Amino acid sequence: KLVDHYTWHYPIRFNRKTRKVYVRQYNRKVEVYNWDDLTFFIAYINEDKDIRAVTFDKDGETITGMFALAFQDEVFDKSLISYFEFIRRYMEGDDQQLKEVKEAIRYIYPIHEKRETPLMSFKRLILNEVHHDHENMEYPERTFEFHPVTLVVLPLLALRYVGRVISMLTSYCHRFSKAIEAECQIDPNDPYDLNKHLPEGNLEQRNQPIWKTIVYSVGIIIATIIMLFVGAFIIDMIGAARPHGDYPSMVDKLWYLIGLGWL
Repeated sequence: KLVDHYTWHYPIRFNRKTRKVYVRQYNRKVEVYNWDDLTFFIAYINEDKDIRAVTFDKDGETITGMFALAFQDEVFDKSLISYFEFIRRYMEGDDQQLKEVKEAIRYIYPIHEKRETPLMSFKRLILNEVHHDHENMEYPERTFEFHPVTLVVLPLLALRYVGRVISMLTSYCHRFSKAIEAECQIDPNDPYDLNKHLPEGNLEQRNQPIWKTIVYSVGIIIATIIMLFVGAFIIDMIGAARPHGDYPSMVDKLWYLIGLGWL
């Protein structure tokens, strides 16, 4: 379905006060569940695992609704259980557990407020490629792990970056209805409102200095050009290795294009 491929996220909203769960499904419809009616379990599908929530009919056997939580893990059930416990404490815990939930959040990815910018796309690409096992990606200085083989896939990274930017700028952006937004209004004085109080060191800090935005933007342009030249060089090396090959230099053509030799 077209809808499945052109929506960048499928949000789930948990309302601690009303004990309702709002789930945006693939068909763009929003289903509303009562938290106390949900039964959770780990679903094993091929090599993936995730947590599913279901509701049953009065007979206790017929499933009347189902949705999956966002997090998946191919190896450890413990990670899924910890993820569910994080949500359970938010919905059912006391003030102390609610505080623990807040303190456990170290990174807010603000796609609920705006589209992913080209800068955000670049950061996500780098985080996914040079940080081991996707652990603690909100603390890049602790998880950086560069492998020489990454140089070989630089051209592919450039293509992935361009594809991601196009996808994020053209995909459907979900918005909950005004009625749901009204039900989920946050108290202006709520100390746990992370939209107002971002975690320290959050990758997407608000009111970022203009100089930092410019530096990042220039860095992205330079990094993209380098990735393209590495790809062109590899293509030239393959062409030179082939017998009786007389191929035009991709590096020269790229330099002609970027150096504005065509003007």
